[in-house]
Formats: sequence, C-alpha cells, structure tokens
Amino acid sequence: MLSNPCNALIKRCPAITRRLIVVPVATLGILGFLINTQLQIIPLNSTICHPKTNIVFLKTHKCAGSSIQNILMRYGYTNNLNFVLPRSGNYLGHPVPFNRTMVGPGRSFHILAHHTRLNYAEIRAIMPRNSIYITVIRNPAQVFESLFYYYSFDKLLDCDIHKFIESMLSYSKEFLTKRFKRKYGANQMFFDLGGDPESFFNDTLMVKYIDELEYWFDLVLIAERMDESLILLRHLLCWEMDDVVTFKLNARHPMFKSNLTAAEQTSLLKLNRADQLLYDRFYKKHEEQVRAFGQNRMDAEVAELRRVTQNWYHLCVMGESPFKKGFKPTKHYVNPRVLKIETNKNVTNSSCNTMTMEELVFTDLIRKRQMLKYPLSFNRIKYLQRPVNSRLRKSKLKKNII
Repeated sequence: MLSNPCNALIKRCPAITRRLIVVPVATLGILGFLINTQLQIIPLNSTICHPKTNIVFLKTHKCAGSSIQNILMRYGYTNNLNFVLPRSGNYLGHPVPFNRTMVGPGRSFHILAHHTRLNYAEIRAIMPRNSIYITVIRNPAQVFESLFYYYSFDKLLDCDIHKFIESMLSYSKEFLTKRFKRKYGANQMFFDLGGDPESFFNDTLMVKYIDELEYWFDLVLIAERMDESLILLRHLLCWEMDDVVTFKLNARHPMFKSNLTAAEQTSLLKLNRADQLLYDRFYKKHEEQVRAFGQNRMDAEVAELRRVTQNWYHLCVMGESPFKKGFKPTKHYVNPRVLKIETNKNVTNSSCNTMTMEELVFTDLIRKRQMLKYPLSFNRIKYLQRPVNSRLRKSKLKKNII
C-alpha cells in the first residue's frame, strides 16, 4: 500500500509544511478580523437608498392634496416619468372607482397622482409591483367645513354651516349615502379611498376596510402635521429636501372660512363617523412613525425644510390674492373662493414656474408631452358612468343629497 503523500511531505520537509499551512491560515484569520471589525462599524440598519419613481398618490378632497400632487408632478415632469392621466380634465373616473379600462394601452406608468376613487386591485393591475402607495388625510370636521364652502353647499342649501349643523338632526339618514353630483358629501375621505357608503352605519365594516387601507398604504400623510409628513415622505422616497418643498396651493380665501365651536366640531365628527375612525387610526400611526424616526432628528429636518421652503417662497412668490371679479379663464375652471399665487415677474427659474402652477395647467402640460410620445393611449375610452345633469334646479339638487 502506498503511503499518504501529505504524510510523506510532512516527515521529509517539516519547515516547508509549516509555512504552507500556517501562512494561509494566518492570512484568513487577519481577513476575518478585518471583515468582522468593518461589519461592527457599519450600522445594522444601513442600506443604500435609491430614489423611488413608482408612486400611487390617492388624492383626497380638501386635505391639502394639491400641494402633495404638485410635488409628484414636478418630480415626474423633471425626470420625464409617465403619469396615469385622464384624456381630459383631472379626474380618473371619480365617483366611479378606478378601472384599468380608463387608461389607454401602450406604455408603462410611474406615477398616479390625480383624483380617482380607490380600487386597489385595478390600480395594481397597471402600476409596477414595487409602487409606493401614499395618501393624505385631515381632521374630518375641517374637511367637511372646507367641502361645504368650496363646493357651495351654502348656496345649495340656503344656509351657512352653522345653521346646517343646528338643523342636522332633521336631515334624514339618506344624507350619508347620497352625494352632491354623486361625488361630495359626508365621510369624503373614506369615500375617496374606496369605502362603501352602505357601511357608514356599521362600525365593524368601516374598521375592517380601514384595516385593509393600512395594509395597502405605505404612508398616510397628516395635513395638520404636514412638515413632519413631508420629512417621512422624503425618506420613504429617498428624495432630496428640495424635492418635497411645496406651497399651499388651492387654499381658500379667509372670508370663506368659518370658525367652528367645539360643539359644532363634535356634531360634524358624528356625521362623519367613518372619516373620524380613519383619521384616528392613521394619526396614531403617524405619531408612532415620528417616534421611530426620532424626535430630535425630526425637529432638525423640519427646521431645515421650513428654511428651504421659505427661501423658495421668497424667490418665486410675489404674493397671494383672490381671483379678480369678472375673471374668465379661457380654458380652465377657477374657483373664485380660492387664492391665486402670483409669481415674481422677474424670475425665470423653471422650478418656480412648476411650484406655483395650477393643477389643470400643469396637467395639460404633462398630457401634451405624453400625447406626443403615446398618441394611441389617449384615444377616447368608454366606461360606465352615469352622466350628471348640471342643469338640475336647486330644489332637485337638495333632494339628491338629503
């Protein structure tokens, strides 16, 4: 039987054998020590952050959604991203829930940022699987008060919001399920987020749907804590501070705002029970996210965001004023109850132009560019939606929502 070659080598050349074994083992030991040291220095939660470009923003009515939308439209326009857009206007089917047939074929999408009613399965059918889902909510009493005046419920019902609240008990329960133009009414946020009005009388069903919303959405911004929300959004998307700067777009004129008493707010919260459950859930979650982020760190970043925003505002904005009486836009709808941002005339900065641009104007700008790239995608799409007769008399409109 032949002897083992290794044993023979060890016996004949012990010094050489030691070098052959000891040097590689020592080298591996040193490398292992260095690697382990490096791993201990690097934070366990350290990750390389790449900017996110696939985003679904469910824009809720009267929740500062126009300001968030402007952030997304600016980023998408600057980076030549594709938007989910209606053929005209700024609504994707609402009040009909979103359906993939509302969008023409022929391209992939990066951002959905225009008004639609949430249909999660149908939106997922057209958006990339790694899309970030975000929305924004606001105190329900303030949402309803803003909705009341923005859409002229005071004229429709021949009363201001205070008288409305006084007589609210005399309204039938149908007020909770019937909506002005089938779009606007009680529990507006819950409705925009795809909630079924038939569940407005059942807390169990409402909470069950809110559970689903919490699972679907990566971040729910809070209008009353907008600066903190924007910092959370910036880190979620891995964007720069300048990217999340925004002004208060589509803000109401102070003369069309009403100060509600505590009792009046309580009454409106009861009317908007679904929205209250929604708001309570995500406000609590927002507070948890801020604690996890770190309060000191959050305070520092909020201060920086405010400083950067103020710099942009001084550079871009000359002032804010209501639309002049008799102003008749040639193409776009203008609500006379909102303030218009007037840009500095001597500034040609493109960022200033897009930061202050009205939604419909900006939407048309993006749509024209996409129509050149994907003309077939903007052929008229037919889908089921009951037409709204704008010539209905006041009395009939009252009947529709009461």
